[in-house]
Amino acid sequence: ACLAQAVNIIGPLLTTTDGMLKQTIYYAFQEIARATRETTLEALVHSPTYAAGRHGEVPVLDVSASYDANGITVTLVNRSLTEALQAQVPGYVATKATRIHNLDPKLENSWESPHRVLPFDATEEALVLPPLSITVVELVPA
Repeated sequence: ACLAQAVNIIGPLLTTTDGMLKQTIYYAFQEIARATRETTLEALVHSPTYAAGRHGEVPVLDVSASYDANGITVTLVNRSLTEALQAQVPGYVATKATRIHNLDPKLENSWESPHRVLPFDATEEALVLPPLSITVVELVPA
């Protein structure tokens, strides 16, 4: 992964002489970087779509996946503003899942409220994807 600007301006970290603020995108980047494995997989995805202007119809579910000898990591982004999705990865079970989710697409961390949007453990319902969520799921064969 690569960030052109990691700190201040448009970066995921904002700093002053008094401290550092982790923007919401910081946590998504952190969780994906932590869990991504050695080899990229091409994910076969069947998803509802939505109209995205000049981009035409775009899948509601965005997926990336990687694997190594210890298992598979799947990152699932539900772009829907209102609908939950049920994902399936046949033959695998979740051992860990971390999610970032809020129904307000404009909610952000601020200096006054630096912990409004944080990742949380979603292992129990790893493949039930609420609207406006990103879920990083670690899987092993069932």
